Amino acid sequence: MILIECLGNSPHQVIYFSVRTTYHELMEDVLSTDHLQAEGNWKSIWNLKVPPKLKHFLWRVTRGCLPTRTNLRRRGIDCTTGCVFCQEHFESEWHVFVACSKAREMWTAAGIHYLLEQKFNEAEGIKELM
Repeated sequence: MILIECLGNSPHQVIYFSVRTTYHELMEDVLSTDHLQAEGNWKSIWNLKVPPKLKHFLWRVTRGCLPTRTNLRRRGIDCTTGCVFCQEHFESEWHVFVACSKAREMWTAAGIHYLLEQKFNEAEGIKELM
């Protein structure tokens, strides 16, 4: 620890300076992950009684991390934005899992479309479905 006498407004002010403390304070700012925090009730996903792979997949869907064509274009990858199945709309998470005619056929074939229809109509995005 170093003792420093300031020559500013109060001429006899003493400051204790520690390289270790300063290093830790600087590293706390540099390594802070606050900017990575996203709004959302993530505990509802992580507390589900499903396999970890499914939890991770649901988290990626709601965070917009899946490599849909829309996300790939946003990241600078040159590709078409149309849906692989219907070529009618932008391939986003919402379209792939809800709006695409092939997705609706899949929900119907699974016998659960009638359970999801109201939620699909009420939700404004994938995040609201969770």
